[in-house]
Amino acid sequence: MKKCIVLATMLIVSMVFAFADTHLGRTENTVTDSSFVVQGYYKGEKENTSVTLAFKDIDNQTIVHSGQSTTGTKVNVSDRHLGSNTGTIFTWSMTGTTTSTTTLKFTFSTLQAEMNDVFYRPTYTLKMTINETRNRNSGGSTLTDTFYSNVTNKTQVVGGGTTTGTKATQSSEFTGASTITYTGKTSSSGYGYGYSSTTWYRSGTCTLNIADYEQTIPGSYHYVCWVIAEYSVQ
Repeated sequence: MKKCIVLATMLIVSMVFAFADTHLGRTENTVTDSSFVVQGYYKGEKENTSVTLAFKDIDNQTIVHSGQSTTGTKVNVSDRHLGSNTGTIFTWSMTGTTTSTTTLKFTFSTLQAEMNDVFYRPTYTLKMTINETRNRNSGGSTLTDTFYSNVTNKTQVVGGGTTTGTKATQSSEFTGASTITYTGKTSSSGYGYGYSSTTWYRSGTCTLNIADYEQTIPGSYHYVCWVIAEYSVQ
């Protein structure tokens, strides 16, 4: 069984404005609180499974993917993600009782903007961090779970290395996608709390830093990165 959730344009969708002041002979660059937008929508048939997957945005507001249209949910991202600042883009949580192997995969496209038939990629870093698996909720006791222990590096840079993408400009679209995959299962059940099986709670966070972007050519830049999140239970 597989439930596919598309957080379309889910990771960044940004508007970085550069205004040229010809009278002063300078370029002013301003990134406002509404410059970055996260969008998402639900795609696929909802199935009755023992697993529930949920997302929250930077303001800890739930992204209701099962009730969204293709226009998605817009979420403001501020300059907390720019320069020396690294900020949260979204958090995810997964709860369930199954002792079968569960796989959760995130696929990220290249963050880029198109203006006047030219494509711009900023210098940016996306990181995914996974937390220890807990019993029932985030405050529960730690469970033995290969979904967590199979991950050698608990904080991973999307694309590998230390930076997801570096500043570049080209006449064609930047292609390629990067994935972060978690897979495993909880080996224990019961725990003597009156429940027939253990409810496990898994969670993680996606953060973003944009260290540099186009600031010399006047115009508005609409940066977009698609994130597809899907899980399967075997």
